[in-house]
Amino acid sequence: MKIYSAKLSAALGVRSAEVEMVRRLFVAASLIGFALLFFFSGANALFLDAVGADALPWVYIINAPLVIAGGLGYAAWTRRTSTAAVLSASTWLLAGTVVALWVWNTASDGTAAPFAAAVWYRFLFIFGFLGLWEIASAQFDIRQSKRLVPLVALGTMIAFMVGGMLVSLVTSLLGTTQLLAVSGVFFALYALSFQRAVAHTDFSEADGTSPATPAQILADPYSRNLAAMRSITILLVFVAEFIFYEQVEANLTPSRELPRSSGCSWRGPRWP
Repeated sequence: MKIYSAKLSAALGVRSAEVEMVRRLFVAASLIGFALLFFFSGANALFLDAVGADALPWVYIINAPLVIAGGLGYAAWTRRTSTAAVLSASTWLLAGTVVALWVWNTASDGTAAPFAAAVWYRFLFIFGFLGLWEIASAQFDIRQSKRLVPLVALGTMIAFMVGGMLVSLVTSLLGTTQLLAVSGVFFALYALSFQRAVAHTDFSEADGTSPATPAQILADPYSRNLAAMRSITILLVFVAEFIFYEQVEANLTPSRELPRSSGCSWRGPRWP
């Protein structure tokens, strides 16, 4: 078995000293892929069924300041606490919010809980991957990143494809709301796996560097160009998502059919 593992690592361009960290990050990336897929499928189906596609612009409008506030809060937190402690605590915090939203949507028949879940999914997608890239930047140099980051991302891609094929079955067996519970389980597993990766990572360089301030980010041309490209991407995603949800709402029963449709759509390449 070790011989086959060594041959596979060599074929993928992973050196012996890199195997364990790549394996840890691959597993963590796979688990968060499953977690996000099931949350996306359940949250958006509940949102369409209870609120409707016409409210989708408000999801993006509310999510924007929420993400900005989260980013500023995260930066302030890392200035006061070690990177390892922040990453571990924030991962469990995200898992806790998923469980809380599952409980809220299970107990409530109103529109607030599905709307909150739809808003929170966009937050989860951004901050859920943040820890993985923190570890990758601490562990890998530029040359290593070119070889190894695609392998880590492959874990998420596989989870999206496999999970996309399982969503329909899970929805039929458990119901749409319980997709959030399945997501919570995968988030908890991700938090456990992620902690193992954190424990084997040296964050001394990151702890010795203060995060950039908003003024420094705005003054950097690269950051401004990246923000502009990201803004255009989000706008295009919103337009495509709005058209898709309008069609789903007009032709399908969201609570039953959207999880299956969204599961199929996630089988293709998808990465932030």
